[in-house]
Amino acid sequence: MSEILNSKNISVVIQGPISNSTTWTKQACLSVRKYLPEAEIVLSTWIGNSTTELDYDILVQNQDPGSCEAFYKGVNGGKSINNFNRQLISTVNGIKAANRKYVMKLRTDSIVTGNEFLKYFSKYGNKETCEGKVQERILTLEPRNPFGFFKGEFCLCDFWFFGLKQDMLTLWDIPLYERFETWERDLLGEEYLFYNYIKLLEDVSFKMLMNEKKFTIIANFYKKVMASEFVVIPTRKSNIVSLKYPRLNCFSVVCLKHYVWSFSDWKVNYNNFYGNKDYLHKLFSKLEFYLGAIVLFLKRMKGYF
Repeated sequence: MSEILNSKNISVVIQGPISNSTTWTKQACLSVRKYLPEAEIVLSTWIGNSTTELDYDILVQNQDPGSCEAFYKGVNGGKSINNFNRQLISTVNGIKAANRKYVMKLRTDSIVTGNEFLKYFSKYGNKETCEGKVQERILTLEPRNPFGFFKGEFCLCDFWFFGLKQDMLTLWDIPLYERFETWERDLLGEEYLFYNYIKLLEDVSFKMLMNEKKFTIIANFYKKVMASEFVVIPTRKSNIVSLKYPRLNCFSVVCLKHYVWSFSDWKVNYNNFYGNKDYLHKLFSKLEFYLGAIVLFLKRMKGYF
C-alpha cells in the first residue's frame, strides 16, 4: 500500500454555477478547508456569478456555453436538456488553472465530509498493471449499471473524480458535446465522457459504440478500461456528499443492483483481469443483486395495495 497523500499536493476544482444562492457552494468551500486543509481551491464558475463570502484561492470565470436540446426515450416525451458542455467547460478550465500534482473535481452543490477516498487511491490508484492513457488510476463514484436497469449505457459517474492533473486533463480535455441526429437517442453526458476516453484507446466511432448489436464488444471495452484506468469507490463511503441529490449516498440505492455498478462489482471485475481471488467481494456483489431484486419487487408490489 502506498503512503496516504498529503492535502498540500491536491488542488480541488469546485466547478459549476454558484449553487442555491451561494449556500451550497459556501459549504463546499468550507468542507474542503476542513478536511483537506492544505489543498488549493480553484472555483470555476460563470462570468456574472457572485462569489462574495466564498473561500477559494483561484477564481476561473467562464463564458457559459449554454445547454443543448436532447432526446431520451421516456423523458418528457423524449425532449430534454443536456448541460454537459457547461460541466465540461468549467471542469477542464478549472483543471488547467490548478497548480498541484493531483486534482479533485467537485461540484458546487456537493461537500466533502472526510478524506476516506485517499485510502482507496493509496490502495488501488498506482497504475502498474496495464498499458493505457493514464499514469495512475482515476477515482470515480459508482456509475449507472450498464448490465442492469440501464443496459447499454456505458458511463462514468461525472459527479466527482480524483487523479493526477495530467490524467484528469486526458479525461476532460475533449471536444464540446454535439448532437448526432442519426442516433435513436442522444448520448448522456456521462456516456460522451467515457466514449471519448475509449476512442483514445480503440479506433471506434460513436455510432458503433451506440450500436446495441455490438453490446458484447463494447462491454469488453468497458470492463477492461474500468479495471485498468479507473477505481470505482463506494459512494456511501467516499466522504463525498451531494447536497442536491442526497439519496446517492444511501445504501438502498447501492443495493438496487439494477441501477448502480458498485464497488464490489468493480472489485470482482478488477480481480478477473489481475488474477486476485477475492471471494468476499464476489459474495457482496451477489448479495447486492439479490437485495436489489427484493427491493424492486417490493416497490412494484406497493402499487398493487
